[in-house]
Amino acid sequence: MAFEEDFSEFLDTDDFAVTATLSDDPDTLVDRMTTESGDPMLAESDNFLITEQSATIVASESEISGIFRDSYYRASETNSGVAVESLAPMFICEEALVSSVAHGDEITVDSVLYKIIHIEPDGTGLTTLHLEVQ
Repeated sequence: MAFEEDFSEFLDTDDFAVTATLSDDPDTLVDRMTTESGDPMLAESDNFLITEQSATIVASESEISGIFRDSYYRASETNSGVAVESLAPMFICEEALVSSVAHGDEITVDSVLYKIIHIEPDGTGLTTLHLEVQ
């Protein structure tokens, strides 16, 4: 029997977590459904239908709970003495809820729209989505 972690207390919106709306980017749905040669695959799901002749895509939205962080980030100074400073927004959530997320998909947190630029599963069942303000 496989071990399954219960993240419900960690991701409880009554405590630290917030609710976010995750949206598929129709362009990335098409990209995900092509072969290495660029030819469309024959595929069908709740979100898309792709045939050899046409593509009909319906972007989906879902609400997920997670921990939002908008931390200050400062990279080490380079040889030229220049340091990079930035905010590094990220959303930590259950991996199972974002298994089909792709770079370019969007997430809205506290009425702010972000694009997902990096997906980092941690191996424990949680995934950190690194974000960019849109």
